[in-house]
Amino acid sequence: MSRKPVGFYGKERTRSAKLTIHDEHFIEFITDTSTVENNDPVAPPPFPDPIPEDINDPVNASPSPNPDHDDSSSNSEVDSDSASDVSSIGSSLSEDDYFEPDNDEGDDEVLRVETAVREWAIAHNITNLATSDLLRRLRNSHPNCFASLHIDARTILHTPSEKVGLTPVPPGHYYNIGFKTHLSYVLSLLPITVTTLFMVFCFDGFSVAESNFSETWPILVCFPTFDILKNVVFPLGIYAGCEKPADLNGYLRAFFDELKELLEHGYTYKGRLITINPTLGICCDTPARNFITGTKHHGGFSCCAWCKVVGFTFKGRRVYLETTSPPRTDAEFRMRDDPEYRPPDKSTPLEEIGEIDFVKSLILDPMHLLFKGVMKTLVSTWLNGLLPHKFSVAQRTDFLNDVKNYKAHIPTFFKRKSEAIKMSKKKDKISIKWKAKEYRLFWFR
Repeated sequence: MSRKPVGFYGKERTRSAKLTIHDEHFIEFITDTSTVENNDPVAPPPFPDPIPEDINDPVNASPSPNPDHDDSSSNSEVDSDSASDVSSIGSSLSEDDYFEPDNDEGDDEVLRVETAVREWAIAHNITNLATSDLLRRLRNSHPNCFASLHIDARTILHTPSEKVGLTPVPPGHYYNIGFKTHLSYVLSLLPITVTTLFMVFCFDGFSVAESNFSETWPILVCFPTFDILKNVVFPLGIYAGCEKPADLNGYLRAFFDELKELLEHGYTYKGRLITINPTLGICCDTPARNFITGTKHHGGFSCCAWCKVVGFTFKGRRVYLETTSPPRTDAEFRMRDDPEYRPPDKSTPLEEIGEIDFVKSLILDPMHLLFKGVMKTLVSTWLNGLLPHKFSVAQRTDFLNDVKNYKAHIPTFFKRKSEAIKMSKKKDKISIKWKAKEYRLFWFR
C-alpha cells in the first residue's frame, strides 16, 4: 500500500497531531490547504507569545529568574533562534516525515471484505473461478479501497498449498482428516460443563458418477446427544478408488489408531479433559456393515447380525422365516463361535476396541430397513414384479399420474419430491430412481 503524504503538503490531508503545538493560529495555518498549489514545503510564521502557564504547576512552572542575567538580551536571542529554527522546519524534514506509515484501518476493512466473501462462497458453494472473478472485479473497480485485496479464491479460502498426504490403500488412496480438528470446533460450541462426547460412526460406499466405476468410502462421525449438533456430520477420512478397499485394516488403520488414543488418554481442550465414548453405535447399510465387521455377506445363509437364524433359498431368493432363533452376543462375536457368520479369513481392527459392542452397537435405522428396504421392495414389486402382485397397465398409469399430481401439494419443507419415475427403454419396464426421502414421503401418504 502506498504511503500517504502528510505534514505540510497542501493537496493531501494533514495531521496536526504529528506536532505538539498549542497555538490555534498555527494549527489553522497548517490545515489551510486552499492557497497551496505546489508540493514545496511551506514554513510557518514565527510563534506568537507563548500561552501563559500555571505557575503553581510544578511541572510547567518556569525557573526563577537570575538577577545577574540580562533578560532583554536573552529574550531577543531566544526569539531569533526560535524564528530561525521554525523557518527551517520545512527544509529539515526528511521524506519519512512527509509520509505516514501504512494505515492498519484500511487493511482491517479489506480483511473484513475477504472474510465476508469467504463465508459467502462457502455458504453458497461458489466455485473458485467465480470467487476469483468477483475479487478481481472489486479491486479493479475500486483500486483505492481494495489495493491490497487478494484476487485468488484459494488465498481467502485458506486452501493449503502443500501437497495432500494420501495413503495408498489398494486399489485406491485414503485421505485422513482426523478427530482433533473437529473436536476443537465441537467443544467451542458446547458449554464448559460438557465432559463426555458420545459419538456415532458411519461407514458407507457410493459411486461419485455413473459414467465410471470409481467408489468413495467416507468415514463420518456425529454427536447426536447435543441439539445444536444433531444434524451435523463431520468427515474423519475419505477413501477413493476403482472399487471398495481390498484391505480393511489399511482402510481403518488411521481411524482406529486415533480413536484408540482418544479412548485411552482423552482429549484436552482449554485445560479440560474430555472423555470420548463411542458406545452409541455404528450406522451403515447392510453391505457396509458386513464389510466393516468382517462378517458374511448379507445374502449368506447365516448373515444376520442379531440372531442365529439360518436362511434357505426359495424361488431364487434367500428367505429367513424363523423368528425364535437365539440372539447373538458380543462375546460370541469376539470368540468366533459361528464360523458361518465370521469366516476365519476375515477380521476387523475394531475388535480391539472393547467399548464397541458388535451386536448392540450396530444401529437398526429406518432409512435402510423401512424406506430403502420395505417400501422399495413394495414399489418395485407393484411396478415391475410378478403376478398376481404386479399392477395392471391401468393401475400403473393411475399410480404414475397420482405421483405426478400430488407433487404440487407437497409442503416446501420436504426437500425431495417423488418425481423420478419414468418408463424404461425396455418394454413394460419402469425405472425408479428414488432416494430414501422419496420413499419416506410415499410412505407418509
